[in-house]
Amino acid sequence: MLPPLPGTEPLPPSNVPPTEPGPPVPGGELLLIPNGILPFQQVPLVPTPEVMGFKPAPPKPTAVEPVKPEEMKIPVTKFTLRYAPGQKASPRLPSIEQLQKVAVPLTEADGVLVPAAPKPGPGKNVSVRLDEASPKPRAFRGDAIDKLGEAVVSLIHKAGIYEVYVIPDPAQIDRLKGRNYDQRGGKTDLSILIYVSKIVEVRSLRQKPGAPAGTAPVIDSPKDARLRAKSPVGGSGGVAFLDKSALEDYLERVNGSREERSRPRQHRPATSTS
Repeated sequence: MLPPLPGTEPLPPSNVPPTEPGPPVPGGELLLIPNGILPFQQVPLVPTPEVMGFKPAPPKPTAVEPVKPEEMKIPVTKFTLRYAPGQKASPRLPSIEQLQKVAVPLTEADGVLVPAAPKPGPGKNVSVRLDEASPKPRAFRGDAIDKLGEAVVSLIHKAGIYEVYVIPDPAQIDRLKGRNYDQRGGKTDLSILIYVSKIVEVRSLRQKPGAPAGTAPVIDSPKDARLRAKSPVGGSGGVAFLDKSALEDYLERVNGSREERSRPRQHRPATSTS
């Protein structure tokens, strides 16, 4: 009797537990998975994550395209203008009574208030103030409400304060909700919030004279400690708001004094008395 060929000897008894049926493969075939390993000849050409034992990641939510202001129609009977929560009142900021009296020219076309066109066109020109209430809701297009906010920002700029943003309360009008932007639940009062940026830290950049192009400046050099501390905006004695005029005056004085120091001194000719 011929001896068995190499590699064909019977395998010794195994302690592996009996084979359990595996998950069904698309198409109806049932796989047997000993020890959790798929038999090569039974692996489908394109194994699915479920067959290979992996749980697929949940699909990512589809991002909602923000609705454009000119596509929004917002019914309003009354505006409520106020500074955003968490912002303390300051004598540098105009009062709400002053700001809500600003009059903004708009155009009423097809029953909707829209920004006034630069040239006369169809529709009726109207003037809208934030402290006026209407007995019936008036439809404002989103960009018309933006014009109201821009008028408020302009008044605050006249007080010297910049980096100001005025928008409808996001809890009431949320552009990220797509067509469901109006979150007021059928109400027609609309809050307009004023956000005034605050300076929380002042930094300095110092470029060494004659440094090659591309050389990184020195951040917060000790030589500039007094310059930062004396800043009228965010310094030790300055205000937290971006007071543009005060900051420009301060930088003009600083740069002027440096230019004065950099000029060569003019020495008077020596004179002698006899």
